[in-house]
Amino acid sequence: MDDLYKLGRAVYEQSVESLLIGGLPILAEMLKKTEVFIVPDCESPAPAWTDGKAIFLTPRVADFKGTELYVLSHVLLHIVFDHVGMTKELKRMFSDLDPQLVSMVSNIAADAVVNDILDYMFADRLPVPEKPFYMSTVEEIY
Repeated sequence: MDDLYKLGRAVYEQSVESLLIGGLPILAEMLKKTEVFIVPDCESPAPAWTDGKAIFLTPRVADFKGTELYVLSHVLLHIVFDHVGMTKELKRMFSDLDPQLVSMVSNIAADAVVNDILDYMFADRLPVPEKPFYMSTVEEIY
């Protein structure tokens, strides 16, 4: 548990510093204002997730060495764009469909938007897609 906490704290601090150095101070400030929790007993395959307000790091974050900044920024953008709230609204709008299916499709669309934005923001470190989704909303992709 202590090692996981140290890892989580290091990921957070390095991410804030990298965002500031990398010319993305707005994301750095948003990250500073977001609570980050370590979830040691989480069996999720995801390295991190959000409830729409906070970021939760799982033990899998250790598997993403070198890309922690991307992972944390990814989850942070889900908070910024209120994708959790959007998913709740989509479940309400499509109440005749299986809620797990709506959640899955909503998450895929939200991930496409977030990843495209991050690929654009981190273009010096990652390839930029040929056809970016960053000009689309989740609803348009959904």
